[in-house]
Amino acid sequence: MSGVKRPLATSPTGPSKKPHPFFSGPPKSVGKFLPSHPNLVHFLHLDPFAASSSSTLTSSKIPIIFYDLDGTLIKTKSKARFPKNREDWIWWHDTIPKRLKAEHDQGKHLVVISNQGVPHEKTKAEWRAKVSLIAAKMPADVPLRILAALSKDVYRKPNIGMYETVEAVYRSQGFEIDLKNSVFVGDAAGRLASKSQMQDHGNSDYKFAINVGIRFLTPEEHFLGQPRPPYPIPPTGFRPSKLANLATRASERNKSSAHDTGQYHTLSLRILRSLVIH
Repeated sequence: MSGVKRPLATSPTGPSKKPHPFFSGPPKSVGKFLPSHPNLVHFLHLDPFAASSSSTLTSSKIPIIFYDLDGTLIKTKSKARFPKNREDWIWWHDTIPKRLKAEHDQGKHLVVISNQGVPHEKTKAEWRAKVSLIAAKMPADVPLRILAALSKDVYRKPNIGMYETVEAVYRSQGFEIDLKNSVFVGDAAGRLASKSQMQDHGNSDYKFAINVGIRFLTPEEHFLGQPRPPYPIPPTGFRPSKLANLATRASERNKSSAHDTGQYHTLSLRILRSLVIH
């Protein structure tokens, strides 16, 4: 049987085999959780300031694309309303990674602002693990910051505690958030049910954008270029986005009436910011 050729072995012990997942271990964890309030999760994947180009950092103001998470950047793979585990997620649309890369290349920073209900430690651990998995699927060298409110307090949208946390981070680095060129993208816009879409589960994303004072877009508008859908405008109320002008006017009034006492009264922005639209 000299005419029969046997396949060459790839190694002394035969062809190599892929190791069983049990021996290969879990996926490599990326990103890190930063110190934060017990009711707030603060996760960072890569340093956005180090990753920004030198041309971007010539300005003291940085535009940010703020995103909601569930129903905006991701959705459940199982098509269930709530995820079953840390693996039960896919991008909301196939084009999202490419869009995030383009926004990063334009000098914009990416920040997720999410409300989460994770009261049990097991659920909380699963969610924290999922955040790392999401970061691992980000385009190469694209930073992502994720903040999540865990309780009903100043951090939970439509309150602006998470925005103020991000604002403090940027100020500590010598930068300001460019509100004029920033945007918040979220699915909780208060849209009513239609033939093509279910009713939104709320309008906290829309109200959050109003309270911060930035432009608001739905995922369909931002990622798919669809026209702005009709949704109810929240009732007019106290809006923290107007505080700058309010504080200036109050300061001027206080100065004009403080000559006799020699004291100047300051307006507590933090107290006023607690009176947001709900």
